[in-house]
Amino acid sequence: MKFRLVDRIENWKRGQSLTVRHAVSQEEYSLKSRLGENAAAPASLAIALAAEGVGYLLALDSDFEHWADITAFENLQLPEERGPGLVWDIQVSRVQDRIQFSGAVNGWAEYREVDLTDYYDPGERKAIINSLCRGN
Repeated sequence: MKFRLVDRIENWKRGQSLTVRHAVSQEEYSLKSRLGENAAAPASLAIALAAEGVGYLLALDSDFEHWADITAFENLQLPEERGPGLVWDIQVSRVQDRIQFSGAVNGWAEYREVDLTDYYDPGERKAIINSLCRGN
């Protein structure tokens, strides 16, 4: 099973930054209600979206040969929980050897690079990313 949260990648600047976008679905919105809580998309989805954005930044910068494995988050400020159709935008920026998040998630992350050539077909990964970057 292949799973991704990023609906779109915008404003990619090689070696610097990109913005990931995700529209909250009805299914995501209703997750907490199944646990007896008020319906709202869990903030943990926004954290996963931010982490995925770091992976896409490294993939685009490396011609689809590397991905990011987040090793630590620091000073995270999470978004207000959102309803269906509302959008989370997160800018992912390289600042020296760390990642800074701004937008729906604010804070910092440390990461290590993972070589994708041993695990994924770079052509397949490139096709996925190209579909996310349409119109940029």
